[in-house]
Amino acid sequence: MNTTTTKNQNTELIKALFTNICHDMAGVIGAINNASELIEIEDNNQCNQSNKEVKQQALNLTKKSAQNAAYRIKMFRKAYALDDCFADTNLHDYCNDLVMFLAGKNINLILPVDSKQRYYKAYVSRIILNMLLVLSSAIPGKESIKLQIKKHNESIFVNAICATHNTIKIDDLIVDALMGKHSNINIKTAQAIFLHNLANEHDCELRISAGDKALEFNALFGQGHYS
Repeated sequence: MNTTTTKNQNTELIKALFTNICHDMAGVIGAINNASELIEIEDNNQCNQSNKEVKQQALNLTKKSAQNAAYRIKMFRKAYALDDCFADTNLHDYCNDLVMFLAGKNINLILPVDSKQRYYKAYVSRIILNMLLVLSSAIPGKESIKLQIKKHNESIFVNAICATHNTIKIDDLIVDALMGKHSNINIKTAQAIFLHNLANEHDCELRISAGDKALEFNALFGQGHYS
């Protein structure tokens, strides 16, 4: 693959990821705008108990949406920013921020006993975050996700299981992108392609398999990924 082709693919990946971020943030910003307009309307109306209740509801929506926006910006920064990938991070706080970010899903965390210590390289946390971003976009809805992180000797094993009452079908294009077999970069495959590139850069093996009512997503890190 020549340099020009690689640069073009990188540009297309950036464009697709940025489009996804804008689409995600549009809903949150829209909720804040709608609540602000409702508050303005109620301010112009005659003040009564009903108007006060509507105004309070709008204020609550504004606060909730603003907090949601703050979490999303924080997590997108962690997912894509040019921070030091080899810095030591607190995996516990990182994963709990992730739970707040994906508040619409039921996430069960099972973390190592030392997860509150700054032992884990930043790219480990970043890969885990991107795994959950792929799952949440590939399987919309409120399905439960069990995220378990284990350490054995000097290896780290990440196991994410998405369970549902319905048959799970993940798009073949996303699976191909995760396995590095992608040929087309678009808003559907961008997150998976980014994760594959990130995992490949840091010697992490990804595996994904879909069953009747569950999807299992694994990441295996070899030696040297925590202090």
